[in-house]
Amino acid sequence: MFFINLNKYYSGKGANMKKYRGIVVLFVFTLLFGFGCEEKNKSSSSESAGLSGTWLLEKEIVEGYDIDDGEREDWKETNVIDEEIFQFNGNTAKWYTHEKKCYEVDDTITYKISGSRLIGSFWEGTDAEDGNTTTWSTSIEFKNNYLVMTRTEDIKEPGYESHEKITQYFKKYTGTLPPSGWPRQQCK
Repeated sequence: MFFINLNKYYSGKGANMKKYRGIVVLFVFTLLFGFGCEEKNKSSSSESAGLSGTWLLEKEIVEGYDIDDGEREDWKETNVIDEEIFQFNGNTAKWYTHEKKCYEVDDTITYKISGSRLIGSFWEGTDAEDGNTTTWSTSIEFKNNYLVMTRTEDIKEPGYESHEKITQYFKKYTGTLPPSGWPRQQCK
């Protein structure tokens, strides 16, 4: 074991305090940064495991408001549909959407999980151009065998403002892709 005699470097008033200052600072940094990184990595992988698989949209609730030239209009609607499927695997997702004569697949979606938030450019972000700003985010939770995905979008433009919240209820799906009721042809 290696010991350094700090007494030869410090003498006089406050020598004892200076002797321990470096040790205390090192200890505090170890606590703050050493344990925090391990926890972040742990939660992301365990939450990803519950999300893995194929999820079929069964119901969505869309609510929000528009403010156009100072006049506010609130709205809310509930839809029972099966027109979206998410297939999560690792840190990538495929998004299947039902169109009139074909179905689309977006297989370039990546994600990470932080708490209840999905992170990645598809799931959250801000787009600002010419005084217009659009901000969106996505959170998830598991409720009664459903994956509940909540997406919010806020739009601000000169003279106009909008807030939309879409709550979607997905059920685990084990059938074929695309599902039997969907068009057989993929969109080009």
